[in-house]
Amino acid sequence: MDFKLSRLPFLKSLKASGEERVSVFLILYRWANWFLALTLLSLGAVPKIPSARAWSLIIFVFLYNFILTAYHPLIYRRVKKQLFLLGIDYLVCFGLVALSGGWRSPYYLYSFSPLLIAALVGKVKGGLIGASISAILNLSALALNGFVPQKMLEIGFGDDLIADQLSYFLIGVFFAYPAMLMERLDENKAVLERTRKKLESQVEILKSIYSMATTFTLKLSLQEVMDEVVVSIKRATKAKEAGLCLFIERANELCLDLSTLTISKSKKELERHSAILRIEILSDMEKYVEDANYCPRPWKKKERGEGWLMCFPLKVQDEKIGVLIVVAPKLFDDNDKMVVSTLTSLGATAIKNTRLVEEKQKFILVDERKRIAGEMHDGVVQSLFGVNVGLEICRNLLSEKPEEAIKMVEDLEGEVSLALQELRNYIFDLQKNHLAESIGLAKALNMYVNQFDELYKVPIKFISEGIERDLSNDVQRKICHIMRETLSNVVRHAEADCVKVKLVYGKDTVELIICDNGKGFDVRKTFLEAEERGSLGLVGMKDKVESLGGSLNIISNINTGTKVEAIIPTKEN
Repeated sequence: MDFKLSRLPFLKSLKASGEERVSVFLILYRWANWFLALTLLSLGAVPKIPSARAWSLIIFVFLYNFILTAYHPLIYRRVKKQLFLLGIDYLVCFGLVALSGGWRSPYYLYSFSPLLIAALVGKVKGGLIGASISAILNLSALALNGFVPQKMLEIGFGDDLIADQLSYFLIGVFFAYPAMLMERLDENKAVLERTRKKLESQVEILKSIYSMATTFTLKLSLQEVMDEVVVSIKRATKAKEAGLCLFIERANELCLDLSTLTISKSKKELERHSAILRIEILSDMEKYVEDANYCPRPWKKKERGEGWLMCFPLKVQDEKIGVLIVVAPKLFDDNDKMVVSTLTSLGATAIKNTRLVEEKQKFILVDERKRIAGEMHDGVVQSLFGVNVGLEICRNLLSEKPEEAIKMVEDLEGEVSLALQELRNYIFDLQKNHLAESIGLAKALNMYVNQFDELYKVPIKFISEGIERDLSNDVQRKICHIMRETLSNVVRHAEADCVKVKLVYGKDTVELIICDNGKGFDVRKTFLEAEERGSLGLVGMKDKVESLGGSLNIISNINTGTKVEAIIPTKEN
């Protein structure tokens, strides 16, 4: 017979909450008292009661304890919901005291059992009420055996009588306080566990976004990019299905390019299943060609059950790239919408960039992708690494220092939010990559400053001086990059509350000056460390300025702020 102790309900309670584990201890306490009574009976050290009654009580307590042990979880949950059922236990316990002689009864300690349960379940209030009931029943049990208070005083045991009654109150109250602490500990653990799962979910989403962005830097095929978009969105949102189709312009109208339809499909799915799904999703997509937006509606298919169909546009600025259809078991909440919006923005930009590659603009795009990959490595990847390390520390602190673990989890949530903001900033960078070429450098920088202020709540003042003139696309892109990198460093490291950005058009130069009142840093040391670890931040800024024949000057001292000045000649540009 295959029998495992772990299958016993009594032992399963050891893996439950703190209260249930303590209730298991109280069962063991009853068995210890029974063993004590058996020992005293065997030694003859019990009140003078008939031997048959004494052994009958031993057998009764054994059977009573056995029932409590076998059905402990069920009985404990029932008593916790209906506390009046504890009255049965009171009657049993003090009936044992009365039947075993009352005074000096071997079951005196056993009579504390229902009091301890009352304190465990009802905390201080339960302990006081339980102690009162115990004291009254104890006096009654003594009186039934002729030990009324007057007789106890006559034989010189009045002090013992009073001490016995007070002991019920002392034990009831003192046992209630640890029970309260255990309850709070269980609540803290539950909160921490929920927060940990939420944080891990957010980290998984960030990993998915980072994985998706990294994949885009490695894949130049449009189909590979589209496959990664639908797979990432399905994984990040736990959707049942995800389909994507690009637009094509025909006769001055947008229509679906059916040759680009991409559907997430696991390896276990049959080709027939995929073909059916293509037809179903295409029929839904055609309804959203003109105005693709969220607009959820019920979706019910025999083979794949019920769900909700939701539609999201793929856009780069105002240009419509395509439409994404997602089928999920439930409606998306704000967090799910934000994730899909981030992924679709990133995906749309990647698709646009991939098309540019296919149109002979590969070299410019590859350079930009390397920049973004480097920035994400220095920013988002480091943040994710810190969050992962923090989660490992939280797991170790969970059982020993839950309050400290909860505080650390709250700090980690802030880091996750900052990482999400940085990702949104990278997406903005991608979409505004050629903005300066269309509206001018000064307006592009001003728009970027406003967007940066909105994202990070850092007051930034932008000033343009001199007569604006045409600059090469390369110069404009690199000036935008230098400002983005500098402002990102200010937000991440400077702790500044005031930033000034000035664009100055000189006779033969254009200057970008950025000043902040932050904590400053050691310029020489930071450059050396950046070069050693291969960081693309400050070193990349310096290389870009020097590639244009200009110079980058950084002046900074601890607690006095920082000034970054890029001077670029314009005669040859």
